[in-house]
Amino acid sequence: MPWLETDPMTERERFILEAEGGLFSFAELCRRHGISRKTGYKWLERCELEGPDGLADRSHRPHSCPHATHPQVLEAAFTLRRHRPRWGAGKILGHRLFQVFGLPERIRTDNGTPFASMALGHLSRLSIWWIKLGLLPDLIEPASPHQNGRHERMHRDLKAEATIPPAGNRAAQQRRFNAFREDFDHVRPHEAHGQKPPASAYEPSARTFPSKLTTPEYPPHFDVRKGSA
Repeated sequence: MPWLETDPMTERERFILEAEGGLFSFAELCRRHGISRKTGYKWLERCELEGPDGLADRSHRPHSCPHATHPQVLEAAFTLRRHRPRWGAGKILGHRLFQVFGLPERIRTDNGTPFASMALGHLSRLSIWWIKLGLLPDLIEPASPHQNGRHERMHRDLKAEATIPPAGNRAAQQRRFNAFREDFDHVRPHEAHGQKPPASAYEPSARTFPSKLTTPEYPPHFDVRKGSA
């Protein structure tokens, strides 16, 4: 049996035909196609005004955007993609992010890799690098996701809204992630921010990325040993 091949234009045309057929309610039809009702109405309107040509992709780049991703971050992301998800590539991305947005005081994470390890002090290569940068790795207690509740809640919303059901291919899945990020950061009101989106409360850190990593200094009576993670 041959593989079923499709593309965005084919799916949009199929959506329009099914909408005109009236077999499903509009909400159910959008759910079956994995899009929001807002997007569904957009494709209907474009098709009505421009015909099938209105279903073609258009540039999503705004004329100006105060929240545009910094070019250095984009370059780091492309580097990470070229190198695949190795720790070294992740370090490159973190390096560029800290340079652009400044250094935080601490970073709270769970106890999984690459943030922690089974070595002394639960240190990993990544957390040691953070310490040399002047950051404090802030590990939650084992089996205590409530200690990082806001982050876990974001994960729950992300999975529910962008991965259930999953998109048909990687490109489509990435578009879902991008839409969720835009809505979560710049549109959706959050109770913790007075019903304002997180982007409205964001301020870059004043701590700059150091030109040279510091080496930890220990009192003379300490027995310094090397470990592996």
